[in-house]
Amino acid sequence: MKRILLSILVIEILLLSGCGESTPTPEPNSELTKAEFNAQVKKEAVKADFIELNGNPEANEGKSVYAEGEVGVITEEHVFGGFWLSQEEGEGYGMYSVMNMYPDAPDVLVGDWVIVWGICLGKDEFGIPQIFATEIEKKTEDATKTLSSGLSRDNPLPMRKSLVTPEGIEITVVDLIEGNRAWEIIHEANMFNDAPVVGMQYVIITVRVKNISSEEEPERVSAIDFELVGSSNKVFHSYERSVVLPREGSLSELWVELYHGGEETGSLHFYIPKVERDLILIWEFGFSSTEENKRFFEVR
Repeated sequence: MKRILLSILVIEILLLSGCGESTPTPEPNSELTKAEFNAQVKKEAVKADFIELNGNPEANEGKSVYAEGEVGVITEEHVFGGFWLSQEEGEGYGMYSVMNMYPDAPDVLVGDWVIVWGICLGKDEFGIPQIFATEIEKKTEDATKTLSSGLSRDNPLPMRKSLVTPEGIEITVVDLIEGNRAWEIIHEANMFNDAPVVGMQYVIITVRVKNISSEEEPERVSAIDFELVGSSNKVFHSYERSVVLPREGSLSELWVELYHGGEETGSLHFYIPKVERDLILIWEFGFSSTEENKRFFEVR
């Protein structure tokens, strides 16, 4: 059965790759019609496992899988394009590159919640496990609002969960240190750091970042790409209070240049009132960032 499915898949990819958007999708020339092929894939599909597919891409080629999650990046907006899908798995998220090859597939936008059934094709040019979609089901608008997280301040991504930004940076908020403990760390790092005044405190937020984009040049990530907001609705930035953090380890200041696949853990400091609650860390990459590109992380 696997050989039949792979043969059909190869035929469709070869034919579709030479077609324009207006060209009808060809029917597989085999014992199975396209509808039967899609139904068979759906029947045999098992839930995609990022660790398995990423670690053994060749062994899993042709395997029927399904993945459910949030669309994080649109790689191509037209037919024969694709998107990146984040699926919650264990303590983190699995990332999949979906080939959206069919003209009758639903329109998919960043933030949509979808279920994809398809065939594993190894990895794409970004090194992400790739799924050739035979069927895509888009959740209703209400379900999308309920399930998607990280796209708005009202629904931030929980701590220690990961998501990929539109720029191709995977971000995970790892830890929060506040109050007296934060001041002890800052004072030990440099005795000339200013102590907080009455009613104010330092908070140290540790984040892990990874560049999964395919850019040839390294991507620079630093504290300037983040801001913090709480119950007062005031926006706080690290540069508003100059502080020297520890020189080494995860508590050192986040400032790194990462090539594709590079990963680093570092920290951000903020100087905020002690009464601030419901802290949300906001990713706002570069000076040209738009509201659509912002990502929101719960900090507690």
